[in-house]
Amino acid sequence: MVGPTLLDLQIVTDSTIEDVTFTLIGRTVGMLIGPFLFAATDLKINIWLAFIICWIIQVITNATLPWSSYLPLMGVNFFFQGFAFTFYDTGKVYY
Repeated sequence: MVGPTLLDLQIVTDSTIEDVTFTLIGRTVGMLIGPFLFAATDLKINIWLAFIICWIIQVITNATLPWSSYLPLMGVNFFFQGFAFTFYDTGKVYY
C-alpha cells in the first residue's frame, strides 16, 4: 500500500475502520478514470509533461494524506492519488 496504513488514518480522523475504508472508493474511482483519460488524450499532449504532473500529484497527495482529518477530503485525496497513479502506469506501459 502506498502511504499510511488504515490504522494510521483511523487515528488521524478519529473514526472507525469502516469509515476510513469507505474513503478508499475514491482511489478505486480514480484508478478507473485514469486509463480512460489517458486514452482520450493520447498523442494530443506532451506525454513527459503529463508524467511530471502525475508525479507531482502523487507526491502532494501522499504528503498531505496524514493531515486530511476530514473524511470526504480524504476520499478526494485518494481519488487524485488513484487517478495519477493509473494515468502514469498506463502511459509508461504504452510508451
